[in-house]
Amino acid sequence: MTMPLQSDASHVTSATSRDNVLAVLDAKHAELDAHRRKLMEQLANTEKEMELLQGTIQLLSKVMVAPSPPHFFSSPLRMLPDFRRGEIRDSALRVLREKSHPLSTQEIGKIICLQKSLDMNKRYFKTFCLRISGSLRNAEKERLVHAVGRTETGAILWFAPAAE
Repeated sequence: MTMPLQSDASHVTSATSRDNVLAVLDAKHAELDAHRRKLMEQLANTEKEMELLQGTIQLLSKVMVAPSPPHFFSSPLRMLPDFRRGEIRDSALRVLREKSHPLSTQEIGKIICLQKSLDMNKRYFKTFCLRISGSLRNAEKERLVHAVGRTETGAILWFAPAAE
């Protein structure tokens, strides 16, 4: 009968050791689960940072791709790339012929910009108006247009007779 006592003792001992092993495994599981949650939080934060970084990259790439302001010695063709050679002159003459009254260079420039759906900054528009004025001065030498006066601010008023 001593044998059954030993087997009961070993059974109790093995049950206790199994409980200890399960407790250790449960503790390890809880530790790994906590580590996983921490990693998931880090991953979520990293994803947010990546989205912000991607947005910043897109914003800066649009800014970087935008044309830089022209330098003082830039060629006029590079400064106004939307126009072919002679197109500014032709557009200005067309605008003047369509109107029955004199227009300033700036008014002509605004009408051309509206017709071509252009949105120029102040510096480009000033260069554009200088190109229009130069084109109209040359057209004046050919007697296609006439400078008929000035506005209160000193801008030249241009007039072109209707095409025959």
